[in-house]
Amino acid sequence: MVKYCHALCVVYLECFERSDHQTAPIACTPQTFSIKDTLVPATSRCPMVKVVHSLRTGLLHVILLLATASFPCCSWLGLRATKRSVSEMASIPLVVTGLHGSWGKFLGADEPDYSVLSRTRTFEDGIAENLVDHVRECNVAPFGSFKRIAPFKDRDTNLPIWERLANAFALGTNLNNVIATGSQLLSQEECSAIIAEAEAVNDWGKSFSHASKDQEASMPDRVKVDSLPSTLSWLSGVLARRVCPAVESAFPEFSQARAHNLRLYQASVLRYDAETAAGPVGTPVHQDFSFLTLTVPLNDPGEYQGGGTWIEALQCALRPAQGHCLAHSGPVWHSGEVVQGGRRYALALFFHSARHIDHGRKFEERATSLIAAGKLQEAAEELAFSLRAFQEAEQVMRELGGLSGEELDCQGQALWGVLANLQLQLGQAAESAASEKRFLEHIASLLELRRLRNGRSHPSLEGALRNLEVLQRRKKAPAASEDAPRIAWSYWDKGADRLPDFRRLCVETWAVQNPHWEIRLLDKETVFDFLDRKELPRLWSEMYVPWQADAVRLALLARYGGLWMDASTICLQPFDDWIYGVVASDERPEDIAAFYFSSWGCEMYKSKEFVENWVMAARRGHPMIIAWKALFNGYWNSKKRADAMSMFTDPPGVPDHPLFRGVDLEHLRRFGQDLRNYLLMHAAFKKLIDQYPEFRRIWQEEMLLIRADDTAFWHMEEPDIKWDVKAALGKWRGKLVPEWLAYIEGNCPILKFTRDTAVTLDEVPRAQCLTPGTCLGEVFSLALRPPVQGAGSASGARSASR
Repeated sequence: MVKYCHALCVVYLECFERSDHQTAPIACTPQTFSIKDTLVPATSRCPMVKVVHSLRTGLLHVILLLATASFPCCSWLGLRATKRSVSEMASIPLVVTGLHGSWGKFLGADEPDYSVLSRTRTFEDGIAENLVDHVRECNVAPFGSFKRIAPFKDRDTNLPIWERLANAFALGTNLNNVIATGSQLLSQEECSAIIAEAEAVNDWGKSFSHASKDQEASMPDRVKVDSLPSTLSWLSGVLARRVCPAVESAFPEFSQARAHNLRLYQASVLRYDAETAAGPVGTPVHQDFSFLTLTVPLNDPGEYQGGGTWIEALQCALRPAQGHCLAHSGPVWHSGEVVQGGRRYALALFFHSARHIDHGRKFEERATSLIAAGKLQEAAEELAFSLRAFQEAEQVMRELGGLSGEELDCQGQALWGVLANLQLQLGQAAESAASEKRFLEHIASLLELRRLRNGRSHPSLEGALRNLEVLQRRKKAPAASEDAPRIAWSYWDKGADRLPDFRRLCVETWAVQNPHWEIRLLDKETVFDFLDRKELPRLWSEMYVPWQADAVRLALLARYGGLWMDASTICLQPFDDWIYGVVASDERPEDIAAFYFSSWGCEMYKSKEFVENWVMAARRGHPMIIAWKALFNGYWNSKKRADAMSMFTDPPGVPDHPLFRGVDLEHLRRFGQDLRNYLLMHAAFKKLIDQYPEFRRIWQEEMLLIRADDTAFWHMEEPDIKWDVKAALGKWRGKLVPEWLAYIEGNCPILKFTRDTAVTLDEVPRAQCLTPGTCLGEVFSLALRPPVQGAGSASGARSASR
């Protein structure tokens, strides 16, 4: 244990020594340690202050050089790290789970995040960590080894002339000008060579760390310059000789932008390809985390329609010529204007400054990464630090410039909404309410600003209102004391607004038959309004959609309880009358309910092992659901990314996985189909009832099981349409059979459509789904008729179906 604790200390401290093997690590001057100092240009200080700072800086460098020479095993960065408080590593308690063997392994006990490194972290610790991160990023490979300064005699003599376009002041930096060259920064030959290599390497991707998958689909292709050897070699020479001196000439009044202070940390070639994309290609309005961003068009604007960089301060898109350069500071609100036709290529260069750290943004960037990793408590702490840093910086800027609220970009205050959401998810209701109050004040100021601007909204208003909507939804989430909330959950990855007409009608039947229930149809974005990322498998975002839905249904029922319903299900009777009245009753032992399909039972048409998952009901925290979820997630947490993208995984899949060793899954190989991989939830349930006596007892004695063969799947049991999608579709869209409707009305609380049939019906327009005289139209007519109050009986449904 002592060795393990020591190893953790070493790993933790290792972040301070990342730059040991980087050439020419930057030297953060004492200016860097103060938020106030980082905001004040060196030229604004009085001469005496400049002299004092110069002496202090020189003395500090001499001391550090001597220390480094005396202790060659230590880097400059390591020496600076030793100045931090020793007490921050004083306590490293480890959480010992007590889980051993295969159970502990599949539950994640062997993963690094499973052991919790706990320590008290202060705002000052965060500031120090920002410095360390800044040094690391300023020396990141491969750009950290580039020559940064060229003698004047070696610099290019034909540097471009710059034209200042806007001064859209943004909080946290004085360098917020938008400026463009009046001549080429890169020659036509250089631009063409970059495009040619990018296309030859063909390593295009759409990985944007802070964009959703939906946003990425309409964003440009990107290839990092790191993977373009010729371009990388060319850039290593031209950076010090031409690019950095050009930037310095653009901003002569700012010492932070001088050539020797600029640090390139990211470079990409972007391709806006409207010819092969599903629709127009562009980027949403956003801010960069960089100190300075340079965009160089690599082809002529005549080769594409639209395009350019939209600047919020100018309210227009700038379209520089090939090889020209557009420069702006990171906080400038901008977007990649949509390309409607053709291809647009651009080189994007992102710079830090050795003399400037925007602490508010550093905290915000770290919080964003923590949220993506599911570490909500740590993310909330970083957001609180970010807000404090933004507030301190705002106060400094007001004192220096006497700027009004309209002139200051208060985008940092929008983080109150993100913080309020996180605190609510963490169960910190009082803290969330306080953050919400500050957030509402910020929204009110943005609305007032819109009025003053004659209707032109601040770019952050849309995101703030979206966060407010999410917060209001989360506040309506079932209280922890509600063990059996009347909520019907479902999932459609593309969102409710893209639900096909057939499934939309299905969901409408739920609302009509259950007017006092909440219907919550989640998608791959809104699911995180109710669940933490850690409640889902590690590969969840890459998983095949049915498996995504499986993970979501188990997590929601475990955390909240309620009823799950697949979107391809028609509801004909109120939930309380046939399933939920039993589950929610304190007088009945059944706290969990589902359908079983006897034709797939181990003993065909008799046994009940094949428990379906398209309709499930359970009280919050039911042990069967929790164990079921643990098995499902455990399997996926042991798999590779490629396994998540196919309906049927390659061996070793479910049958060969150690978790299912000794579990009889032969009933999942029937009617010419082997569904042992696809029906992972069914396999996990079989393991629970086969290998764990307590869960087998719950299944036999405390689980409401409804026979699907006579109810939800009754329509599939006719010999002429069994598993035949074409025949089933012809039956549903054909002329009504009165006997069908009579049986359904008297015996079927729901009707479930198989995946293939539902996908085919997804192509049918709403009007045709409701066509009178057809089986489908008449069933929908019946289901969309409000129920007669008091009709039906939960106990009757139970006794008829067991």
